Amino acid sequence: MKPHGFRRLGNNFLRDNKSVCLIIQIQKSSSSSSSEIKLTVNLGIFLWSLAHLHWTEVKRPAVEISHWRQRIGHVSHYRTDKWWTISSDDEAQHAASEIALVLEREVLPLMESLASEEAIRDLWVNDTCPGLTNGEKLKYLSELEKTFKTGSGSPA
Repeated sequence: MKPHGFRRLGNNFLRDNKSVCLIIQIQKSSSSSSSEIKLTVNLGIFLWSLAHLHWTEVKRPAVEISHWRQRIGHVSHYRTDKWWTISSDDEAQHAASEIALVLEREVLPLMESLASEEAIRDLWVNDTCPGLTNGEKLKYLSELEKTFKTGSGSPA
């Protein structure tokens, strides 16, 4: 992910331009064992202009508090939740290659197209709010609309 401007922090890869942060998170299933790992990839887009609406100070964005949240399977050709099962080095290599390919060809272009306040606002206005409750969407949308009305929005 480094060639795409991401830096690794634990199981997360972040690309932060101080306005929008793209997050790719590797999640290991609680049903994983010492002989078999099950994992998926969670995705998030965090808008720093809305960070003050969280109940605690945000020092590092996370998928769980992102303003757009999805799993890799739902925004790629899989069209369903996708988990990889790994029980050998070969399977690990195959899964890593497959995930990297899907991220580069399908997921990153989508995330980059949504990496602005305007793009996220447009999703919410059109009643699309992946990973959010309707209440969260309305709260965030109201705050973004105030920003744009005062002219202090940060156009991409």
